[in-house]
Amino acid sequence: MSLNADFIFETRDITTSLKRDLGLPQDVWYLVLDANLDHAYFMNTQFELHEHTLAGDVRPVVEAAVRNRIAPARSELPYRHYEGA
Repeated sequence: MSLNADFIFETRDITTSLKRDLGLPQDVWYLVLDANLDHAYFMNTQFELHEHTLAGDVRPVVEAAVRNRIAPARSELPYRHYEGA
């Protein structure tokens, strides 16, 4: 299994329509899709890990979800310390 960072979704990026279109339950809290878009791995609100086989062509749905992501707040961006300068 190979992963693509674009296919990792946090709670704020997981819409009801994304869950519905991928055939996932409503209590998905964190979502990771494999690079081939064959499987979804997710954690639910009870922090239980699940695997789900994706059926059909889900690429258009996933690409739309990636485009519609909510940009992280500046405070959530990684801290970078540059020495020297």
